Amino acid sequence: HADAGTMALWMSRIDQVLAGRRDRKGIIHTVSYARRDFIAGHSRYGGRMLLHDSGNTQEVVERFRRSREAVVLVSPSLGTGYDFPGRDCEFQVIAKIPYPDERPALMQARKKVDKEYVPYLTGQSLVQICGRGTRSERDRCENVIVDDYVRRFMGQYGHEIPEWWKR
Repeated sequence: HADAGTMALWMSRIDQVLAGRRDRKGIIHTVSYARRDFIAGHSRYGGRMLLHDSGNTQEVVERFRRSREAVVLVSPSLGTGYDFPGRDCEFQVIAKIPYPDERPALMQARKKVDKEYVPYLTGQSLVQICGRGTRSERDRCENVIVDDYVRRFMGQYGHEIPEWWKR
């Protein structure tokens, strides 16, 4: 786990993104409910945030879509299966690189066979997350990654990311 100073810096970066985008809706991708709760509890912009749990995701997503306010949907589970075209989402914050859970036995077996399996899944998830708000060539959704680990990931596993995405 990160220390308090690291978490404060991370939260500050997220708030900087939110401060410059008070006029539009966005999503913060958190990878876990614990991170979601930390962000909602420590952000200066908590009043703009919509949160869901595993039982009301669809309801909260629909409220987010219908809102005319500059709300921010904070979620660990919108990386695939959802699209937010046009003004439904004009920025996204990727709070943490979306590494898969490596604990299950099947994941362990796949890692043994292919050392690049986890980085491949991570890269695919990152690309998928960024695509939630960019649904056509006319969309203008910004994606901001605030996890410093992205530098190391891209340096070591950038080949797992499509060239068009890196540009």
